[in-house]
Amino acid sequence: MAKKYIIDYLKENKDKFPLYMLKKKLLGAGYPEGEIDEAIKILQQPIPEVLKPERVPAKFWDFRHKKIYLSRKEKFLDFIFGFLIGIAIPWLLNLLMRLIFYPLGFFRILFNLIFYLALIIYFLIIKRGYISFGMILSLPLSFVFSIILLLFKFLL
Repeated sequence: MAKKYIIDYLKENKDKFPLYMLKKKLLGAGYPEGEIDEAIKILQQPIPEVLKPERVPAKFWDFRHKKIYLSRKEKFLDFIFGFLIGIAIPWLLNLLMRLIFYPLGFFRILFNLIFYLALIIYFLIIKRGYISFGMILSLPLSFVFSIILLLFKFLL
């Protein structure tokens, strides 16, 4: 406990008085010289420099860490990936949900919408914005494609 008090005392007063005077005061107060010298050594140790993290490009399939884009190519690849999964995920979810919620069509659509919006929010806010931009762009195109398929189905 005394060593902590010595360190705190030296920290508070080292800018106001020279260390030899502070040491003399502590010795006069009855603190052991060994503890005072040890506290002075602790205070005189250099503070280690904090290194800045390097901007290392993340691997493409690394979705755990926030992506730091270093080139336009990375942005473009994420955008294309988001566009493709923006088309594929609703179709795959629709097929899967037909097996689970077949008689409950409204719940199937609601679940698809919630899942899709959750993915967009996850990528946009948390991890990789350009994937969500591709997914957002694929929504109207996927909708138009679905209407074309429906029209084609009714015409035949």
